[in-house]
Amino acid sequence: MVKRTNAHCSLRLDQSCIFLPHPDENDSGCSISGTLFLSFPQDAAVKNISVQVRGIIKLRFNESGFFPSHHEWITLDERHSLASSKKMNFFMMPAGDYEFPFNIPLDEHTIETIRGPSQNQHTYQVHGIVERRLGKDIIVSEPIGIYKSPAVPLGFMMSSPAVSTWPRFPLVEGSLGDLVQYNVSIPDVNIPFGSTFPVKFSLVPLSKDISLGTITLEVVEEHKIKIDAPAAYSARYNIRHLASKAKHVILAEQHEPDDYVSERPEVFEIEWCTAKKVSLPRDFASCTQSVQTGVFKINHLLAVTITVKDARGGLSMIKETIPFKIAMSPYVIGQDGTIYSVDMEELEHDSSPSPPVYNDHKKDVLLAGYQQVTETSTEDLLYRLRHHAHTPDTFRFDSNEFGSPPDYELLVANNP
Repeated sequence: MVKRTNAHCSLRLDQSCIFLPHPDENDSGCSISGTLFLSFPQDAAVKNISVQVRGIIKLRFNESGFFPSHHEWITLDERHSLASSKKMNFFMMPAGDYEFPFNIPLDEHTIETIRGPSQNQHTYQVHGIVERRLGKDIIVSEPIGIYKSPAVPLGFMMSSPAVSTWPRFPLVEGSLGDLVQYNVSIPDVNIPFGSTFPVKFSLVPLSKDISLGTITLEVVEEHKIKIDAPAAYSARYNIRHLASKAKHVILAEQHEPDDYVSERPEVFEIEWCTAKKVSLPRDFASCTQSVQTGVFKINHLLAVTITVKDARGGLSMIKETIPFKIAMSPYVIGQDGTIYSVDMEELEHDSSPSPPVYNDHKKDVLLAGYQQVTETSTEDLLYRLRHHAHTPDTFRFDSNEFGSPPDYELLVANNP
């Protein structure tokens, strides 16, 4: 068995992806936690053992217009000591294996991790640092993703009728001269990262012999970044800010007109309907989330192009864009950074209520199941209903006590 002659150090994070609580959530906050592992084959003189979290923005900028350079801006620098000596410049670590758990609280205003296809990125690293008296310092690092939780949990946005935004889906509509009327829609303005969502089309020809051609879909990601210029750089070039803009097409698909459905074939004004699925990249390097901060502005939009052929064979194009937001969510991204696939169309179908099973149906709240009411007239019952409109479950009545059920129309008319 070969004995290890050099000190060994490793770092393990409890979570490689963390979601900051939304300001509306009653949460005490979150932190970066993990363990630093050390192994010394022999006694070692150590000055300090610590962990550090650093956030860095890397900005690509053309100084002269021809030669690009990269500038860095530190957004977070937290260092916590795990072992040190208050009286001496160093201390001795006996040979052996050691574990140092750590927990670093995060401020709720911490800037999110931003990656994507742009060379301008904001990333975080957790460093484990062993400063030695003799010999080179030992540094080990692990990346960590930090994101903000959405205001509404995306996993329940489609499946819960109380918060579903499907009836308020983003829609664009218009007409292409006297050729065709159209509308295009997507299921929600908030789209989970890495998910699949449908784009629905409805087109009505306004004249005869109109045919529909290809449909092109593009998802465009726009980056705008602005940071303060370093003092020396500002004095040299007489500028106060460094700014960068970039536009990336993260997805492009073209579909042939092979599955249009005529909803009213028996009438002249036939309507063609179809739906195309858009699958966002499930890769942090290919796509990032929508962000609006003082430093980063990242927007997303769906660009739609539809070709239309008239009776003479001439081609015309419908061009529309639908802005939307790509949002990170713990529903689609695990604590280890795993990205889970979500089909928003399936979520919408799953949210449709199914009939109740036998003996599990809901009774009418105005006529059934109330108890603990001693009044013996419908007028008294109406008074109780009106004065308990916001807490109907705090009292109940038994309709048998009245001899016959109360008049339903009277109840409805007097219980708005």
